[in-house]
Amino acid sequence: MKTAKVDEICSRHRNPSFCAATLNSMTGGAIEVDLGSVEQNVILLAHTNAFDTLTLIHSLISNTTDQQLRQHYVTCSGNYNDALFDLNQAKTALVSGDYNGVNTAAAAVKKDAEVCDSKPPADPSPLPKKSKDLEDFSIILVIVSNFLAQNLLV
Repeated sequence: MKTAKVDEICSRHRNPSFCAATLNSMTGGAIEVDLGSVEQNVILLAHTNAFDTLTLIHSLISNTTDQQLRQHYVTCSGNYNDALFDLNQAKTALVSGDYNGVNTAAAAVKKDAEVCDSKPPADPSPLPKKSKDLEDFSIILVIVSNFLAQNLLV
């Protein structure tokens, strides 16, 4: 079992408070965490976020009258379908111990969320926050997979 301190993981994140809140919510505030369990749980959180966001996007597509926003939502729908596929790839790679594969899949998820968030028209919906959250989950996955692959020293 490979472990790391929550502070060691989250100090490498662009949003350390999001990272710490996420890890502490699943570990009960433990100082040191089992990296494999964290990775598995964050994949689940990211998958739930992506699925719920895709459901939101479909609702937004149906309900918006702004054609520019509708096109943006249609584009995001494709990105989130890709993100769900990439998260399944990450899960498969984790199960097989392919931590570099987890890293690659998590980086793809981050890109999927970033593309959706990159040039949005003024969007009053919850989508921009949900996309940032998915980016933040994927960054945790990248960091932890680097620890698991021993690309980072603990």
